[in-house]
Amino acid sequence: TFFKKTYSIHTMLHRVSFRTVNLLNASRAVTACFPYSTEPAADKSLSPPKHLIPHDLRPRIAKWYNKAYLWVYGENLKKYQLENTCIRIYDTCLKEIEFSEFFSQLRLPDTLQSWFLVMQVHMWLCLVRIKQEEENGKLINNGLISIFWKDVEYKMKELGEIGSTQIKKTLYNMGTQFIGLVLAYDEGIMSTDSILASAVWRNFFKSDPECVLRVETLVEYIRRQARHTESWSSLKIIKGEISWLPFDAMKIKPRYSSMQTSRAAN
Repeated sequence: TFFKKTYSIHTMLHRVSFRTVNLLNASRAVTACFPYSTEPAADKSLSPPKHLIPHDLRPRIAKWYNKAYLWVYGENLKKYQLENTCIRIYDTCLKEIEFSEFFSQLRLPDTLQSWFLVMQVHMWLCLVRIKQEEENGKLINNGLISIFWKDVEYKMKELGEIGSTQIKKTLYNMGTQFIGLVLAYDEGIMSTDSILASAVWRNFFKSDPECVLRVETLVEYIRRQARHTESWSSLKIIKGEISWLPFDAMKIKPRYSSMQTSRAAN
């Protein structure tokens, strides 16, 4: 019969998808075999024999096949792409954020807690910008947070001095701190520098009264990075091609400390 002579959906999925490592290449191959249009495929070797599929049935079969393929693999393709996006964005954060500069310039101890605070600020900046990408942004943010906590847990296990029970308690406490920091930074970024400086002062410097200049330097850095993230296009975010401004305390010119110094001199 006609249906026995045509390519079955199961056979084509096996030939195209399971033999192709990259699902995107599989999608291109399927599109080449069964295009939506009635025009012949560019590569005739990929086209099914014309005598097996009557001309008047080709558009209907192509449309049905593509719908079936997207129904089976559409969500997986999207998930596969966004997982790679999350990995690339997080990898960029690890490579471009100068943790040693933060520790030395801000006089922070080289500990897991200091690393967590610095990384959390940049995660928050990512969440704020990527949230604007609607549905894709929500999925990317969830993936970034998942990768971040897996990395935190891995670093804790690397220390080798904490048991599994203590790791769970520490992760719970860090999770609570993460949410509190997000709320504090959200309030600060939408209001004045004094509110943002208060959040930075409490969490980074434990309310130390001798670190006014360092607090202002970090606040100015956060403001600059927040403006920089607005330059990330939607396409760059989907590709995971983001970038960060370097942390150079010598180039960051605090405003309020210089004003106070000039007033004291007068």
